Amino acid sequence: MESRSEVAGKRKDGSEFPAGASVSKQNIAGHPMYTVIMREMTLQRAAEKALINEKEEQAALIKQLQEAQAQLLQSEKMASIGQLAAGVAHEINNPVGYITSNIGALRNYLNDLFKMLQLYEQCEQMISDDASADEIIRLKKELDLD
Repeated sequence: MESRSEVAGKRKDGSEFPAGASVSKQNIAGHPMYTVIMREMTLQRAAEKALINEKEEQAALIKQLQEAQAQLLQSEKMASIGQLAAGVAHEINNPVGYITSNIGALRNYLNDLFKMLQLYEQCEQMISDDASADEIIRLKKELDLD
């Protein structure tokens, strides 16, 4: 049978240190014999503290990494939205540019048509055929030419 426990050991100078004690019982020639082994645990405690500190540092680094990953993901989302907006603007700008570039030509064509209409209106008074004049008046009303 063996039992283990932690105890405080004392050095010759009176300072204490953590120690591990294990006691084992043996029967030798019918007499119980106890063996006590004491080990200084200072280095083991220091190693445990270092391990705990390292674990805490790793947890902090993992948290920083997760935050950086979240920021990167947000940045990628914003970049995608920017590209989408640029694409939409381009698709809107193409027809608008086409219309804008052709407005000048349309203005020239309309000016020509208005000149032609003025000339037709001047000539309209010279038409002697009543049926043709009535047809012109009817069509002007239908098209709301005024």
